[in-house]
Amino acid sequence: MKARLKEWLHFFAALPKKHPFLLWGNLCCLILFLTASVLLHHVCNSLPDQQAVKRWTADENARFAQLSCFFVRDAGVTEETVRQLRSDIDKRLLESAVAPPKENARLWFDAYSAEGSLDVSRGSVSVKASVTAVGGDFFLIHPLSFRTGYPFSKDDAMDDRVVLDWNLAWRLFGSFDVTGMELTINGTYCYVAGVAASSQKWPVSETYGELPHIYMSYSLYHKLYPQESITCYETVMVDPVPQFAGNLLSDCLPGEEEGRITVENSSRFGKLSLLRLVESFGSRSTQTKAIRFPYWENAARVAEDYASLLFCLSLLFLLFPAGCAVSAAIRTWKRRKIFLRYALQKGIRLWEALKPKLNDLKSRLKKKKEEVPL
Repeated sequence: MKARLKEWLHFFAALPKKHPFLLWGNLCCLILFLTASVLLHHVCNSLPDQQAVKRWTADENARFAQLSCFFVRDAGVTEETVRQLRSDIDKRLLESAVAPPKENARLWFDAYSAEGSLDVSRGSVSVKASVTAVGGDFFLIHPLSFRTGYPFSKDDAMDDRVVLDWNLAWRLFGSFDVTGMELTINGTYCYVAGVAASSQKWPVSETYGELPHIYMSYSLYHKLYPQESITCYETVMVDPVPQFAGNLLSDCLPGEEEGRITVENSSRFGKLSLLRLVESFGSRSTQTKAIRFPYWENAARVAEDYASLLFCLSLLFLLFPAGCAVSAAIRTWKRRKIFLRYALQKGIRLWEALKPKLNDLKSRLKKKKEEVPL
């Protein structure tokens, strides 16, 4: 038995010399797995717009979900529609007896927006810009990085304050420090609340567009362009059980399901969600609904595709080390009796070798204790 055990141990000790591809193959696969995992973590956490739940709740026991709903342009969603939707959500939460995780805590908050383009003027200078008209707690879900100033608020007495990106500020004023400066949109005077940095980080840089950007309140935008309706509704809502928030929002949303697309942002980068993207590979790029996604949703979809690819690659890189580990475990299991007997014999011999030394140490301690004067 001992000879067989030594022969088996010698076989595994000589593996790196006889079969170096096993050692180097496992090492390379593990390095590639770690690289893919680091890149996957970076991609999944690269978009603050998709991390509103993490910023909103510091209590790990409180479950919240972030949801986005995108409407077709002719859905006719207005601020009155949003007010009715809020009323319906509050009613459903009350009926469900959902309690806040902390006293006086908010169970949910929301934001809405519309996309378009317009001309922004300052004196004789006129610049065509993309516009995001917003309402609710938009900047709580979308934390822009401000170079100067700060975002306007839903509680402002007037709705004539706007946020420019640095590109638009530079084209209009030739400077970034333009807080409080005046400009005109469709003949209406507005004032700069702040200047946000145009995102040059991937993946937003892929979807941000070439035009400069301006953010304004939806109430002002609707006054200037009454034909433009809300195309995006977002919320962060308490989610005591999985799918509770999603089902509640779907029941309260107006119109038919064919005219909207709902996304649960808080789980879109989960492992199961990334695997489901593989099932829809190819068909995912096909869009049959007349819905125009905002740049942050397009960026999230780009990140999803790369995250799904990296996750699949990380699984593939683990196949070879996992196969080797399973093979070694099977070999070890088949020879478990030999190992146990060998370990038991070694343990007995070790105990027999240590026992005299322990007894000698015990006697010396006892003798030393007796010699200590009282």
